[in-house]
Amino acid sequence: MTEGSSALLRRLQQLQCHFTWDLKKDVDLKNLSTRLQDHIKLQLGQRGAVARSYSFLAYVRFLQDQREEALSLLNQSEETIRESYGDESEKRLIVTYGDMAWLKYHVGDFAQSQSYCQRVEDTLKLKQIAEKRLSRNPGDGEALALLGQVARAEGNRKEAAEFYEEALNCDKDNEEYLSALCELRLELQGSSSD
Repeated sequence: MTEGSSALLRRLQQLQCHFTWDLKKDVDLKNLSTRLQDHIKLQLGQRGAVARSYSFLAYVRFLQDQREEALSLLNQSEETIRESYGDESEKRLIVTYGDMAWLKYHVGDFAQSQSYCQRVEDTLKLKQIAEKRLSRNPGDGEALALLGQVARAEGNRKEAAEFYEEALNCDKDNEEYLSALCELRLELQGSSSD
């Protein structure tokens, strides 16, 4: 391993995404894959929740050694987020970019991997923006959800879950927030049973 790829690997290990979250060891990947495909096919929930399913399914495909399909699913995740949120999409792409950085690393495309790492780091600067919005309006559900995304990207899953719970208190029908909270609770449950 070269010095450059070692530095990139260290950088990747700092990202919080499906590639760094511990899936429970006893997860049935085939069953999980089927459930995620059904969620996507039926378009259950808001488009942001569907985009999360694309990203999660991409990671499952990676684990099943289907890297081309994983790449396609991550591209679909990004496209769905961009179509749904337009100018507001960058802050919602932290996990997808982190997954893409890892996938590009695993296929040997280190330049693209570096580029996605940088995009994640740039997006994390949004934390300051969300905190400023909350100082003006403590009931800003979108700002709370953004802080949840940032906390998750920083590896603070418990804190991220708390932010999403608060966001749901502000916007009870938001399925994207609910989907993110459910994923976090699964991750927290998995890490506590190890």
